[in-house]
Amino acid sequence: EDQVVSVELVPANLDIAIWSGKKALRCSLKDVPLFKRNATGSKAMGVSEPINGMSVIYPDTTHIVVATKNGKFNRFDAALFAPHARGCKGSNAIKLDTTDEILGIFGVNENEIIRVLTSEGIEQVAVSDIKVKSNIAAGTKMIKSKGVIIKAEAVKR
Repeated sequence: EDQVVSVELVPANLDIAIWSGKKALRCSLKDVPLFKRNATGSKAMGVSEPINGMSVIYPDTTHIVVATKNGKFNRFDAALFAPHARGCKGSNAIKLDTTDEILGIFGVNENEIIRVLTSEGIEQVAVSDIKVKSNIAAGTKMIKSKGVIIKAEAVKR
């Protein structure tokens, strides 16, 4: 029942964000053991739900943006999303409604945008337009589309 949800080519000195439903974990890639390509791997997060995604946190990151499947965005200082050991259960990165879950977590700067692919097209949200809150805030609805949100990605302007 296992499946690959994300593959990234990343230098070993960076951090990654991993999320599963309502929980998120930031850990160092140094904590992820190296295996041969046909190995079964090791547990990324200590949760029973499937892992939904992974993203890279680069050293120049000033803020973390969390995007949800219901189109809400939360931005907070990157220091509030401190690294923990791989395999931990993670913590809240946004206060979610019962019908919502994390779509993506991005290490960003003020000059980036979040590009969101919906069933109706593409929308862009400037990081500078997302109010800075805390890592337990509910976030702000930023997507106008009534379509299904499929994917989000951070992009430099």
